[in-house]
Amino acid sequence: MNENPLKQLRCRLRLTQQELAAEAQVTRQVVVLSEQGLYAQPPARLLGAISRASLSDDWTSEGVLTASYKCWIEAKREANQYLFKYVDLSIAKPGKRFSTLKNQVSGTNNLAFCKALVYQPSLIREFEKKKTGAQSLFRALAQVGVSGFDRELLTDDL
Repeated sequence: MNENPLKQLRCRLRLTQQELAAEAQVTRQVVVLSEQGLYAQPPARLLGAISRASLSDDWTSEGVLTASYKCWIEAKREANQYLFKYVDLSIAKPGKRFSTLKNQVSGTNNLAFCKALVYQPSLIREFEKKKTGAQSLFRALAQVGVSGFDRELLTDDL
């Protein structure tokens, strides 16, 4: 699964990102972020617009598109495992494990880290500010091959 199923379908329908955004009544940025896999689930308006535009295809129902999207995210995370291969959290100072992880993967660029992890930037911000959403983050980290990065390792960070 090389390409996001939402992008594949949009291209098959010969729609630009802007045209799809207008049809879905969302911004073009929502389409871009969805095609990068940076939403946990594609926005309902976007799914509805794609389903309406494709009309007769059974595989373009909202449920099937959501499942395909989530499978693509998992495949993308597997493909990105090499980015996390040499992460060494043993060099992290207490309270800095998560920032050390991000820096080793993508420097100081938060969006690059989210793209490598195929994870929503707003969820990372929530985790860092309010310490919420840890389970989905740990699941994503496990999928990219960062093992043992769990609540115990983050105790100093929380």
